[in-house]
Amino acid sequence: MDKISILVLGVGFFGKNWLRELAACAECEVAGVVAKHPELLASVGDEFAIPVARRFATIADGLDVSKADAVVVGVHADGELTPSARAIDAASAGAVKAAVKSGDMTGKRGTQLLLRGLPGVAAPRVLLVGLGGKDDFSEKAFGDAVRTSVKAFGGAARHVAVAACDWHVKGRKSEWQARTLAIATRETAFRSDELKSKREPDGNGVDSVTLLLGERKPEEIQA
Repeated sequence: MDKISILVLGVGFFGKNWLRELAACAECEVAGVVAKHPELLASVGDEFAIPVARRFATIADGLDVSKADAVVVGVHADGELTPSARAIDAASAGAVKAAVKSGDMTGKRGTQLLLRGLPGVAAPRVLLVGLGGKDDFSEKAFGDAVRTSVKAFGGAARHVAVAACDWHVKGRKSEWQARTLAIATRETAFRSDELKSKREPDGNGVDSVTLLLGERKPEEIQA
């Protein structure tokens, strides 16, 4: 896995800023852009030289092309859903809120809950990750959440989409999130026989990780 693929959700003012920043990120590649207005999608796609095949009208279309067989979304303390978790909840007729209401997912940092076969969600697996409180969500907490997310599937999912753009660390922009996601994923996938000429097949890793990057407000990236 050489680079982290990034699916940019929205091509407004901030979405265009992210596209400019990501162009300078050696560890990143833009997997595609999503926008519901065809004219705007075409304009921004042409401006940033995004191939037509990587321009999508819906998130579902983008995930279908990325072949994601698992989507990871975050839940904060006391069951507060991140924007991506709310989107999954809306698509699945309330499955995420039901998991919170039942007590299966509390949002406590380090907790996880795997949901399978949700209606309205193309990916066969949705992993809910507990992020803890928003105010004390640190750089370390972000890295830990990524590592545990990638490890969670045990080889059952090979192409994972992580909505880590919702996991806001004060003072950090999405380029930092993408770099940290790449580093943490590589650390998780490191093998003790990495330098050997002959290695046994690894059935526990992932082949690709896609970061879902959405529009963000200025106050969400201020120190």
